[in-house]
Amino acid sequence: AKAHNVARFVTGDPWLDRSAIWARALLATNAHYLDGSIVPMPCPAEYNFFFTHDMLLTNLGAVNFDLERVKRDLLYVASLAKDNVIPHAYYWRDDGFKTEFCGPDNWNHLWFILLTASYVRHSLDRETGNALFPLVAESVGQMLTQLREDGLMYAGHPDWWDIGNREGPRAYITILTIRALREYAFLCSMLGRNDPSLLEKEKTAERMERSLVDRLWDDETGYLLNYNGAEIDRHIYAGSLLAPVFQVLPPELSQRLVATASERLVDERIGARTVVPMDFHLDSVIAYYKLAGKEAGEEYFYANGGVWPHCTAWYVLALQSIGRVDDAAAFFRGTMTIDGIARSPMGQPAFYEYRYSNPLSLDFGKIDKPSFLWAGGFYLSVLYRLYAISENEWNLSVPSVRPAHVDSVSFTLAFGKPKDVVVRGKGERLAILRVDGREKPSLVLPLDLADSRRIELEFGELRVPYLERLDAILHRISYDRGKRTLQCTVSSFDGHRSRVVVISRSRPRSVQLDRREVAEVRSRMESDGAVRTEILFAGSQKNQLLNVVF
Repeated sequence: AKAHNVARFVTGDPWLDRSAIWARALLATNAHYLDGSIVPMPCPAEYNFFFTHDMLLTNLGAVNFDLERVKRDLLYVASLAKDNVIPHAYYWRDDGFKTEFCGPDNWNHLWFILLTASYVRHSLDRETGNALFPLVAESVGQMLTQLREDGLMYAGHPDWWDIGNREGPRAYITILTIRALREYAFLCSMLGRNDPSLLEKEKTAERMERSLVDRLWDDETGYLLNYNGAEIDRHIYAGSLLAPVFQVLPPELSQRLVATASERLVDERIGARTVVPMDFHLDSVIAYYKLAGKEAGEEYFYANGGVWPHCTAWYVLALQSIGRVDDAAAFFRGTMTIDGIARSPMGQPAFYEYRYSNPLSLDFGKIDKPSFLWAGGFYLSVLYRLYAISENEWNLSVPSVRPAHVDSVSFTLAFGKPKDVVVRGKGERLAILRVDGREKPSLVLPLDLADSRRIELEFGELRVPYLERLDAILHRISYDRGKRTLQCTVSSFDGHRSRVVVISRSRPRSVQLDRREVAEVRSRMESDGAVRTEILFAGSQKNQLLNVVF
């Protein structure tokens, strides 16, 4: 019932649509009783405890359609917190229930911030957002203790792992912290929280972006590498794929990073590996990283080069981020759908924890732990990102570029009240968007759509100017045909560098913010004759009225 009744996602591609139902069913059934609560369980018949990480990553998919689940799970984490520090895990051991709390360099802090912000963005539920905010603020504070003078985040574990202990600057948590600081700014703006350090935190995120390139970009390999102390780590880890996903690299470096991943990490038949070289089973490497024996796994197994669903998901989204949308869709179909997995080497129709990745072995592609919780969550997350909804730190929008093999898509979207959304047509230009029959000139969803029930978008011929992107909260938007004026109300925080992108047939004659002319306005002609206009201005906690006259 949960698989069919909570939400729907229909593309007309049976591989995609079957897997969406399967993934929702997996999220509904992978749960167990633990100390008075029903909590998410990673895999049937295993792990008789609660992992915060598994819940957070899974719900980044579920937040698109099941807000009740996400709210329940976030509040459960809050119930286990101590002094606002979130738990890493909760379980029974010998003499009672135990809670492991997150240390300062634990990536759960960052994913918790990202999921809380995403929940608020989808639900517009300020009450729950405010209840969770003290934990979010504590997680921000905990993580920033790991920020060093070089503008990078330091940790003992390699990449996204929770094993090993050799401290140095890490691309993975630096990328995540950049995103988390910007999500924190959104939460403060949305919840009306007065944090005088917001502008400083935004500038810190910008400085970290620069440091990521200046310190961790390796031109020889075309990738973001890590350090252990002052010694460069030549391993290529999957976590660096989040840099193009979150768009924290210059476009040309994102292109190179994805190309390196394609060549070094990816096997087109089964997905993206965790790391190369795969040497974490060697005694010298175990001693160097202070691993507990072969806890990373043998070569090509587990974390030591196995294929995990989140690594594959990051690769798909990285392809999308550099404009290779059809390549992303093809790889997604082949490696993340139930049908694609079943038709791959040693495949079986199941979501999984990881796959054995040695192409020379008869066991190549063998699946470990079928029916794995966050594999289903990642499938749904990527499905929505590729075919349905984009999500930046400030708002939800419909992507202007979608995979060509699907003509239309209809889906359930959680944004305020649940909505039926239909997207039709070819091309990258919005022809019309109707909300309960009313036209809206925007790919970005404004807050005043919260109570609507149905959204219909058609792509094709550009008819009226519309909003394509906004790095601020969009409250409402309209277009007056008589006055040829696009008008929108936005907010953020004082001093925030707000960015607006408008698509039109002609250049604007005037751009005013609160009746004052905006100085930073740049327009350029696109290859199809459309005009892309970028508008930059200082944001405010108070609502700002932007008028673009054509």
